Amino acid sequence: YSVQKNIWVKVNKDFTRFFMKVGWMKKLDTEVEQYNYRAFPNEFMWELNPSTNEQEDEEAGGGGGEGGNNKGIPPEGHLPLTNALRGTQLLNSILTHPAFADAADDDDDEKNGETERENEQSVSGEADKKKSRLASLRDRLFKPNYSF
Repeated sequence: YSVQKNIWVKVNKDFTRFFMKVGWMKKLDTEVEQYNYRAFPNEFMWELNPSTNEQEDEEAGGGGGEGGNNKGIPPEGHLPLTNALRGTQLLNSILTHPAFADAADDDDDEKNGETERENEQSVSGEADKKKSRLASLRDRLFKPNYSF
């Protein structure tokens, strides 16, 4: 799960963006940018030996990532059997488990703690405090909750 953890950390532990990166969601063909979950198993069909002809790949809808009809290379971090609700809960438990924490994460946490303390000391003025409160409120109100 190291590949999935790296992707999850890169998207700031946001499962919606994680789903898009690992190919669990497909981009809908609409004027507004919208995504929908891929249906298992039909929309999780990947080629083991993708075509080397780029034109054929484009005609097939591209491969992987965020759109198309899956005929190509599966996206990095692709795990089709864990894309259901239990998959989200399972991944959250695995990715946050202490056994998967490494020394680099600990060093980053220490550096982030020092940086946060420095930032707290340097924050001055009502505008900065107001922005901080609004960001905190936004994060609490609009944080997606995938547990049912």
